[in-house]
Amino acid sequence: MFLMVYGLGSRSKVAVLSLAAGTLMVLAAQRHTPLLGLAAGLLVLLWFGSGRYFALVSQRLRRIAVPVASVGAVAFVFLTDPTLNGRDSWWASCTSLWLQNPLFGYSLLPNGSVLADQTGCSYAHALSLQVLVQYGLVAATVMFVFIGFVVLVAVRAARAGHALGLAIIGAFLVSGLAETHGDLLYLNFEWFWFFLAAFYASLSLGQNRTSSKVGAGELRGQ
Repeated sequence: MFLMVYGLGSRSKVAVLSLAAGTLMVLAAQRHTPLLGLAAGLLVLLWFGSGRYFALVSQRLRRIAVPVASVGAVAFVFLTDPTLNGRDSWWASCTSLWLQNPLFGYSLLPNGSVLADQTGCSYAHALSLQVLVQYGLVAATVMFVFIGFVVLVAVRAARAGHALGLAIIGAFLVSGLAETHGDLLYLNFEWFWFFLAAFYASLSLGQNRTSSKVGAGELRGQ
């Protein structure tokens, strides 16, 4: 999923290889949840016209295609697998468990791990719900604020012409609606892509600011 987003959004020499490898991995996974994340990443690239392929699409067509494709992608997933492989029952059980100790989760309870295993919530199949169940609302709020700040930086970078970071972050967050991605103490490999995208976005934004200052200085000198 992330390799495909990178392959379509990057102009580097390894983009084609990344796209091919990512396509094979998505096909081999045989699950619908990576498709939602992939769709989110590709729609971000399409919206901003980023990458060697989406830059060829006119802005008017992009503004029409993105909403239509978004609805189509969600409809396809939920029509072909309404319960997302039984995740709806997991989410209901894990939400009930979280409500028993909403502020600090079950990890600090004496029998917390046993309770989580019995209810099937040691793996909640949703990033936000996993953090809520394990560490509670306090820790989840910190995580949400941090992610929100990263998204804000990525959006500003995308508006400045560097949408790849936002596309990868979008794929991470949308896939995180139905995948755990580890937790705050044991991060899965997906978090590597998140931090890499955050670094790319902040670096791109910093370079744009530097270029603007240099350009303004040259104008003053003239």
